[in-house]
Amino acid sequence: MVQALHQIETDLENVRAAWDWAVACDNIANVDKALVSLQNYDDIRGRSDEGD
Repeated sequence: MVQALHQIETDLENVRAAWDWAVACDNIANVDKALVSLQNYDDIRGRSDEGD
């Protein structure tokens, strides 16, 4: 799990860009798919306040 978290952290800027793009395009299906995973990542990393 530590390796997976590190890989996400390394690419987090791209993850956020993809999220912003999906939101801007009203691509609710992709936002919905990513929401739970991003919340879990933030919770594990102790960043649950960043999603607010």
